[in-house]
Amino acid sequence: MSNARYSIRSRAHGGAFGPLLIIIVALAMSAAVFFLFTKKWVEKEKPAPDPQSSTQPAAEAPPSPAPKTTSGPGAEVPPSKKAAPPKTLGFARPQDLAQQLTQNLAEGDLKSAAGLVAAGDPSQAAASLAVMEKIKELGYKGGALSLVQTLGQSEGVVRLSIPLTGTQGAPDLNLQIDVVKDPNMGWRVHKLRLPKELELAVAAVIPPGAPMINPAGGPPLPGGTGQSLFVVDTEPDAITHASNFVRALLRLDYETARSYVDESKIPPVKLAGLCIAFEDGKYSLQDHKPMVATVSTETSSWVIAKVRSEIYKEETEFGLEMEKLASGWRIIGLNLSRLLADNARSSAMVGIPYTPLVQNPKGGESIASTSSTIRRCCIREPRRSSTLWPPS
Repeated sequence: MSNARYSIRSRAHGGAFGPLLIIIVALAMSAAVFFLFTKKWVEKEKPAPDPQSSTQPAAEAPPSPAPKTTSGPGAEVPPSKKAAPPKTLGFARPQDLAQQLTQNLAEGDLKSAAGLVAAGDPSQAAASLAVMEKIKELGYKGGALSLVQTLGQSEGVVRLSIPLTGTQGAPDLNLQIDVVKDPNMGWRVHKLRLPKELELAVAAVIPPGAPMINPAGGPPLPGGTGQSLFVVDTEPDAITHASNFVRALLRLDYETARSYVDESKIPPVKLAGLCIAFEDGKYSLQDHKPMVATVSTETSSWVIAKVRSEIYKEETEFGLEMEKLASGWRIIGLNLSRLLADNARSSAMVGIPYTPLVQNPKGGESIASTSSTIRRCCIREPRRSSTLWPPS
């Protein structure tokens, strides 16, 4: 009986170890499969580490050798180390320079005015200051800034007018400056042009025939061959003559305008027609380069005058042909084709196309407004002062 119980207990314990053994064998087999197959596959799929993110410090590159320097007076700095000369911009526009010079003269700051004039040639600073002082001694100072005018341009040189006010009852005058654009300092004075009335200001500083400083170095230049900053205009040159003529027309000053032309080549009726066109369109000179010389020689010049209509809000231009005669510069030709065409086109926008000059059946040109028939066709009112426009 006891043997039977022991046998049953032994079979019970043996049956309990069987499943446990199976579980242990299964775990062992799983571990073997993982280490033999799965682990290798996982390591193969893992991305390669980034060398830049490595925690190990990178090896430092050896410092580059310092450039060899040589001592002595003949040592040269490597080209890459040479410092470029600084570029300074004095005035971005010619008008700014002219207004600053006018203001300095008005305030009596003669040293600053002389510095502006001689900025391009410091060797003439003393002479420039002497001229400014002499102008003040003759009874003049800078005028209103609103009177500064741009006269025109010729071959890269822009000319401006500087107003002078008489302080001792003398009539008002104008200086003129020719300015050029310097790549390092902006616009600077190239020439200071004085009217004949201020000739003493230059004569007191630069005696005729006196030796002058040679800008290239060496011995002084003989008298009269140096490039002085100062010029005395005994008579208007071509660009000034053209500017005076156009400004007279814009003021409707017919008689003054006639004095600038050769009337054997330009009939009075043509000037009258210009005055009518300027009056109708309320024209004025453009602020930027109103006069541009396209051709300029000692005896002839072509100038384009640029104007703007306050009524039509448009810009146009006309041409002047000039010749230097024994009596000075005279206007011998007027090219009005673009001005009259633009005027007729613009007037059509605000009413009926109109041109003040028409072809005369008997030859030449006539003023359209002097004919009552043409005036009725154009529905234009009679002129207030018909005597201003003399018949041809």
